[in-house]
Amino acid sequence: MSDPDQLPELRASDSDRERTVEVLRHAGSDGQLTVDELEERVSAAYAARMRRELEQLTADVSAPPAHAEHESGLAVKEGPGGDRWVISIMGGSGVVRGRKLSKAEKRELREAERRRELER
Repeated sequence: MSDPDQLPELRASDSDRERTVEVLRHAGSDGQLTVDELEERVSAAYAARMRRELEQLTADVSAPPAHAEHESGLAVKEGPGGDRWVISIMGGSGVVRGRKLSKAEKRELREAERRRELER
């Protein structure tokens, strides 16, 4: 017969698994895990049924640093020495988030680039 004072193990939820995978991915990108170890642990995380199993997968790696992120997922430092917004221009294809830039948007981006060059 089981001990009535002992609590049952908690089952893992989908969000528990996702948080664990995020910690593992951070550890992999930080060089704490090899590619093979990362793949193995991510597979084990998605297959885990109990929280204890997830805790064991991350016991020997450090968690990602906690910092404020904006909706874009990019950390932005506000105040002195930081900006309140971020512009990302890649490849010069004139497409942002799946839509083509208007002529006015392209002009604004060119002007922002010129201003930034003058500030240097």
